[in-house]
Amino acid sequence: RHHPASVAWHAPFFSGGGYCSEATAFVLALDRAGVHVSIDHHGDSQSGPYVTGLPQETLRALMKMNSRQPKGPVEVAVCHSEPGAWHVLNGLSWASSPC
Repeated sequence: RHHPASVAWHAPFFSGGGYCSEATAFVLALDRAGVHVSIDHHGDSQSGPYVTGLPQETLRALMKMNSRQPKGPVEVAVCHSEPGAWHVLNGLSWASSPC
């Protein structure tokens, strides 16, 4: 029996910059393709001016995915941020993600 993958994407979605725009493009495309994607802001601080400058359609889609719970077990977890933000031995970690 086929079922769509449950994807959890961890990235600096609300900070602006390269990792943010890459991750946003990926999750919007997956969402449009019918993939169940939940997102978590990870790896950088949020930028109010960036968020308020987003197109309303993009912001609505991101907020929907940000509040969405994974369907069943997460089969794919993506850590899309610079390596310094990942959970490394004796380093910083973000409690909200497996990164």
